[in-house]
Amino acid sequence: MNKASIGRAAQKLAKARRDGSIISLLPPADRPKTKAEGYVVQKAVHALLATGEHGAIAGYKVGATKPEMQTYLGVDSPIAGGMYAKGIHPSGMALRRDDFIAPGVECEIALTLGADLPASGAPYTQRSVARAVATCHAAVEVADNRYKDFRAFGTASLVADDFFHGAFVYGRPVAPKIDLAAAKGHMTINGKRFGTGSGADLMGHPYAVLAWLANHLAETGQPLKAGHIIACGSVTPVGWFKDLPKGEKVIEVAFAGLGEVRLRFY
Repeated sequence: MNKASIGRAAQKLAKARRDGSIISLLPPADRPKTKAEGYVVQKAVHALLATGEHGAIAGYKVGATKPEMQTYLGVDSPIAGGMYAKGIHPSGMALRRDDFIAPGVECEIALTLGADLPASGAPYTQRSVARAVATCHAAVEVADNRYKDFRAFGTASLVADDFFHGAFVYGRPVAPKIDLAAAKGHMTINGKRFGTGSGADLMGHPYAVLAWLANHLAETGQPLKAGHIIACGSVTPVGWFKDLPKGEKVIEVAFAGLGEVRLRFY
């Protein structure tokens, strides 16, 4: 992709996000062909959306950190996407269903950084990133299937569009003293259990996810910064609303040692 095609792709994706509209296939000339090209477009999308109502990048989500999710999504590695300041909310948030195209919810562990992880510090390991973690949280990522057919849309284009990211809700901060790999969690939707898992499902440990992300960003000279919040991927399948009864939905996620997080859709 050249500079012009990157710019056109980013403009189309950013406009669809601002308008809340379904994103059609990008034109062949402007369509990223590889994940690497997708990340180049993603960075341009971040620059466009950060200047408007979405707010600056305040953290990152890492999707497909569980092998079953990679199989479901048809990818062979984790995928990173940006999270914008105005889409990150504390527990108890109420969101409008109509602000999303085709939402779903995921049961996650999140990490808030208390120190920078500069690109110059790579390669990072699970052990070396641990010092940067200030707090841990139970969390819900709201995914949004903004595509008529996400498989036809293609992995590289999904990367460019932040890989389904819609919004993020996090629970109370907990000091990183518990064994996150052993932490068992579950999600309920309107009081009905919807999947269980543990921190070990996330590349073996949430800190392994953080190390992967820090190394991924370092490849293009991007740091992780103190204050960034990192969503480490879902331990359960996505609870797509299209598969659930219509009406108000109350989502709760709980992890042993991390407490609960609650989100309501109306």
